[in-house]
Amino acid sequence: MSSLLSARPRAWIVVGAVVALVLAAIGISAPPAHAEVGTGTASISGHVTLPEGVDPEAAGLTVSAFEASVDNASVGGWISPEGDFTIPYLAAGTYKLRFMTWDDDSVLTAWWKDGFDFASAQTVTVADGQELAGVDMTLVRASTISGKLTGVPENGAGVFPWRRDASGEWVREGDYVRIGTDGEYLITGLRAGTYTLLFNTGTYPDQYWKLQREIATATPIEVGIGQALTGFDANVSAALWMPQLNVSGSLQVGSTMQVTATWQIQPDAVTYQWFANAVAITGATSATYVPTADLVGKQLSVRVDGRKAGYVPTWDTAVRGTVVKGSLTPGVAMFTGTGVVGSTLTASAGGWPSGTQFSYQWAYADGNIAGATGKTFTITTAQRGRGIYLKLTGTLPAYDSRTVFAAEHIFVDAGTFTAATPTISGTAAVGSTLTAKTGTWTTNATFPTKFSYKWFASGVAISGATASTYKLTSAQAGKTISVVVTGTVGGNIRAIKQSAATAKVATVATPTISGTAAVGSTLTAKPGTWTSGTVFSYQWYASGTAITGATASTFKLTSAQAGKTVTVTVKGALSGYTTVSKSSAATAKVATVATPTISGTAAVGSTLTAKPGTWTTGTTFSYQWYASGTAISGATSSTFKLTSLQKGKTITVKVTGSLSGYPTIAKTSAATAAVS
Repeated sequence: MSSLLSARPRAWIVVGAVVALVLAAIGISAPPAHAEVGTGTASISGHVTLPEGVDPEAAGLTVSAFEASVDNASVGGWISPEGDFTIPYLAAGTYKLRFMTWDDDSVLTAWWKDGFDFASAQTVTVADGQELAGVDMTLVRASTISGKLTGVPENGAGVFPWRRDASGEWVREGDYVRIGTDGEYLITGLRAGTYTLLFNTGTYPDQYWKLQREIATATPIEVGIGQALTGFDANVSAALWMPQLNVSGSLQVGSTMQVTATWQIQPDAVTYQWFANAVAITGATSATYVPTADLVGKQLSVRVDGRKAGYVPTWDTAVRGTVVKGSLTPGVAMFTGTGVVGSTLTASAGGWPSGTQFSYQWAYADGNIAGATGKTFTITTAQRGRGIYLKLTGTLPAYDSRTVFAAEHIFVDAGTFTAATPTISGTAAVGSTLTAKTGTWTTNATFPTKFSYKWFASGVAISGATASTYKLTSAQAGKTISVVVTGTVGGNIRAIKQSAATAKVATVATPTISGTAAVGSTLTAKPGTWTSGTVFSYQWYASGTAITGATASTFKLTSAQAGKTVTVTVKGALSGYTTVSKSSAATAKVATVATPTISGTAAVGSTLTAKPGTWTTGTTFSYQWYASGTAISGATSSTFKLTSLQKGKTITVKVTGSLSGYPTIAKTSAATAAVS
């Protein structure tokens, strides 16, 4: 090696022999070189091109060769002030080359060829005695990102650069940059690529650029070669804290779960998502959720997200636990029939959840009737003198089954008994009263049959509705109505009979009429509020007689209706509902009216006269004169003498006609010419 040194100018730098000392001086440990490195006969040479203005010697340019298989041995080369280098005394083998400047951080370290670290470097292979030349390399300036953080706590903050790799994944890049309370930071040594930044304080929630909680939604930063990017400022205290979540409710199918969130800073918007075994449940995006049958055995959790303008969004997830079967809310058991041998009793259910399946057991007070497990049961002589009960069991997938007894039992008498199916009279409309008609039942003076009643809306008993009549309310709108009549003789129930259901209960209203009851005026029928979708038809009447052809929602009065009152009947029809007709109140009698005229000369000193025209006989008139639309004080007679105050103005008169039983109507004349 001494002969080679003597052959080189003094400006050449020996790096390989002292690389371990240099590394130690800057705090980087260097493992011992491989035994063969520096003892071989091969060499690698080339030229390093540095960015403009960078001196190789001042920058501390070095070129090192590493054994490609171990990444733990290196040997330096000889480098001229012009950037030419030679790495001598290499043993035959495969190497990776690193090019860097120890004293100039502005130059980006690179590996042969187009590599940025040992793993990405390409290899160079030499044989014994081979002098491999032309291994040239161009280095570029590193890029930087700088900015200022506000809201930095006393313990400081940190910035972590992340880079998107070739596969699109985010990986940590470069060094962690510690920042004091002044907030100024500078990230150096960046190569071209796509980056983002993570800001950490240990006091406030972490945030990514810009104002993002997760790296997946962070805003990317495109960095070119040798760029100095500035202005990446952030307020590290502008982050919403995770909410405190509380989930209430029974973790059962059919029960309502509710999540409430407590925030340190109230978000502008809050969203919810419920999960089953960590999989989002479609449509479960409100603060409440009712677990369904398919969730039994699954873990239920909920995530609450908060967002506020100018803040990093945040969220938290609460795991509630495993969903168990629900508690089935039972409805009622009922049956109908007559307590005589040969009669068939029929079971029914009301008010149970949709989809419930039923099983039946007919029984005595002291035990089940063997084999009586159908929906119907035919009474035999074995039941004479005994009471018969119904036991109903409801089952629904993912719910515990429930068993209930019918409220009534029926007594089987040795004699005969006749009961009729009840009927319902009345209109199935809100506000109408329905009446139960029992029909003909067996009864006598000694043991009269006493009746009791229960009204039902779509199979569900109406609370308190136990009279023979029932006035429908808005609670029954859209539902069908039935009535169960129970006949009792001597304290024993002998028959239970249920009527057929009515049509759905309609919402109806009494129509009104708008418009003036005067010949020539148009009246309009206003149906009011009915069940949505109702189709209307109309019939107008004059003093109770239908007006031929008057079947639209409007009607223009003619002289044929003069002196008569007018009503309109609105008929509402809707599939599944009873067709209902409602009539309006009557108008006042239809008046005959006319537009008044003015006679006389429109000149100061002249007298004008109001001519009312032809009105209903007996009409009493009052007058008001106007000058260019303004009422003339005191001008309230049928005549008016013009004064200089009206000069240049037009004159009108309003005639108001009134007559008992008729509407009071005002009519205004046409205007005169301007008063001269």
